[in-house]
Amino acid sequence: MKEKKIKLITLVMLLILIAGCVKERLSDQDAGKSVKVLANISEIKRQFYEEKVNLKLVHQFTPEVKTSWEPNWEEASSYLNSKSNQSSYLYIPLIPHVEKDNKDLIGIERGNRTYLMIKDNKEYFKVIYSREINETVSNEDPDVFNFKTFTGTAVFINLVTGNSYQLNYKNGVSDYQKQLLVLNKAKVNSLSKIKTEAITTECHTEYICTWTAICHGRLFITVNLRGCSPPNSGAGSCLWHEVDWYQSDTSPREVCGLVNVPDESPLPGGIGGTGDPSQADHSLKKDKLPTNNTKDRQLANTCVFKSMEWIDSYFDGKRDVDHFLNQYAKTTGPEESSGTRAFNLFTNGVPENELNTLVTMFFDTTPTTTIKASIDSGYPLMGTITTDTKDIGHEVMITGYNNNGSIQYFDPQLGKYDVKPGPGDFTNLYTITGRK
Repeated sequence: MKEKKIKLITLVMLLILIAGCVKERLSDQDAGKSVKVLANISEIKRQFYEEKVNLKLVHQFTPEVKTSWEPNWEEASSYLNSKSNQSSYLYIPLIPHVEKDNKDLIGIERGNRTYLMIKDNKEYFKVIYSREINETVSNEDPDVFNFKTFTGTAVFINLVTGNSYQLNYKNGVSDYQKQLLVLNKAKVNSLSKIKTEAITTECHTEYICTWTAICHGRLFITVNLRGCSPPNSGAGSCLWHEVDWYQSDTSPREVCGLVNVPDESPLPGGIGGTGDPSQADHSLKKDKLPTNNTKDRQLANTCVFKSMEWIDSYFDGKRDVDHFLNQYAKTTGPEESSGTRAFNLFTNGVPENELNTLVTMFFDTTPTTTIKASIDSGYPLMGTITTDTKDIGHEVMITGYNNNGSIQYFDPQLGKYDVKPGPGDFTNLYTITGRK
């Protein structure tokens, strides 16, 4: 928006995430591995902060750089593991923050997913899932995360004791049983001294290092579980040679020949989204939404009108950009003709202070409580994303959300879907309930 006008732009800037209300919701889990169970999230949350466990997720790496992980309690999911004596597990996605030069930036994880895992409502773990990337596949996307087929490593760090252990996964199945078999072979001769936990041998220290990079105004974060060498990959749409990665955190952990793995905690199911912007965990009716990578895109600065066209189509309407623009141009004052106004709207965009008049002229709306509530009710939203030029914005159609809190939207200028880290990245929200 120039002078708060809505204009097209392709570069977007990461905004501060606005935390929502805590809801006790559950995600699906693979059949036979665990059973969903309700958790008293509000009580667990209170206990978490009273015991100051949250401070274990904050690290002052240097005087200028601080890294922290903020639990997204709204997306908490709990499971009852039938394989581990009915132990319960609560998974809360962790949102990375990097404070550098007195600026707080929210990061997007690349190649990893990080969670707060609370076992039996009393043991706190930071869990880092790191995908194994097949470097021989040139088009493999490191950001695509599907826990049902997860192949990679998970490191579990006890936030109170500092102890850690890891599990390796292939296609969603861990090597816990294999480690258990090794344990049994490691039994001591005396039956009275048989151990049910792994025998630790030849321990050494390894470092978990966090690296960050900025690409098109977005902060990307990746975690190296085995050392502190910098990533050899790009970030977002930036290629590796276009990105300067800098280290933002490091923490040691003890690694032993045989590690103590207390039990097989279930994977957090579908938490975290697929990583494909065109596929949201929760979305509107897909057969009524725009086609991804469509060539039917906005012209000039008509992002508002093009978003309205897609929303109208969602409700089986046929009105297009020309209809909306020309009809609205007739609401002109004596200072300009409708033709001049139409031209100005086409080339300069819609002034922010006219958005409400324009939207309610053609659509029925309802107050927006949360984006999630609107999508769950089957209603599309129109909203503004801001850019690195503070007085310029871009109007989009909001179409879904993911379990990690990110929001899916359709960009009329690019003709494809994209995601923002959270609801705080959108302003001027309108929940559309129908056509007028």
